[in-house]
Amino acid sequence: MRYRHHLAAALFAVGAPLLGLLVVVGGTALKAFGPEALMGDGLVRLLVDLVVFFAGYGVVLFTQLRYFNVLVFFGAFFTLFIGINGIATSVEQQVLRQRGEITACTVRDVERREWTSTDSQGHPTTHVAYDYGLACADPRVERMTTGSRVAERGERIDVAHDPAARLEPRPAASAGDPGSSLRQGVMLFAIGVVLRLLSEMGVPPFRGAESLHGWSRRFRRRRRS
Repeated sequence: MRYRHHLAAALFAVGAPLLGLLVVVGGTALKAFGPEALMGDGLVRLLVDLVVFFAGYGVVLFTQLRYFNVLVFFGAFFTLFIGINGIATSVEQQVLRQRGEITACTVRDVERREWTSTDSQGHPTTHVAYDYGLACADPRVERMTTGSRVAERGERIDVAHDPAARLEPRPAASAGDPGSSLRQGVMLFAIGVVLRLLSEMGVPPFRGAESLHGWSRRFRRRRRS
């Protein structure tokens, strides 16, 4: 019985992040390589993004609530999220390497956006994005959004873009190396999974996970309340 419990806990620790990874990477690949008749529709791409966020990243976040050890909760949370994002980013970078093009652009305007989100514990996080209006040699590229300020109004910048318009344009200098992103993503993802496994096996100082039965029972009780 105890063996079955440990086996189920280990499968939970590994399986949930793997499921999240498959959903995120699958959604990214679908957007990049899916049939034009399907993925050419902006609404379909939006639905894929929502599935990736809630079913991919969401399953990792939700299952992390089982681990009340601080090292495991925060350590696995950040390494898994960054790792999954790195692996998905490597897919986009590979697409740009295969079929991407670079065009010279002049920044017409820059708009800074700022918003706040709240996690499950009620902690607020401030996000910042920069929207650029561009005048490019390739007229198909008109706008670009980045997480940091990369150019000022009137400056010239090289922009990498997908001729199929499946991926968002980005600064050519930050297009990145898919091999490097993949290696870093896999390494961080593996660290997150190992942290969860150590907690499941009760290895100090990582022990501190609620039993699967107790965790599922608490979740059902919350849903009823």
